[in-house]
Amino acid sequence: MTLLELEIINGKCIEFDWKLPYLQKLVLKNFKGQIITPPSVESLSISVEIGKWLKGISITQRLEQFEINCLHGQFDKEIDVIIESQSKRKQCTIEFFI
Repeated sequence: MTLLELEIINGKCIEFDWKLPYLQKLVLKNFKGQIITPPSVESLSISVEIGKWLKGISITQRLEQFEINCLHGQFDKEIDVIIESQSKRKQCTIEFFI
């Protein structure tokens, strides 16, 4: 038995092995730091209170849906580049809210 969907609220990213080989949907709310998604994730939703709290995102090629938003401020340049590259992928739906 394994998780297919996971939601984490108020987290601070540290590097660790997710050990969730079948995780398909990941929701992160009020996360800080660098986000490294498991390779199996197809749907990723990230919500941060302040844009600069998000220091980076490592995403997978399997990603089909990507939603990212912040309540205040702007994302770092690195995050903007990732958002732009994901929006160009035909098979990836992206929603971006500020």
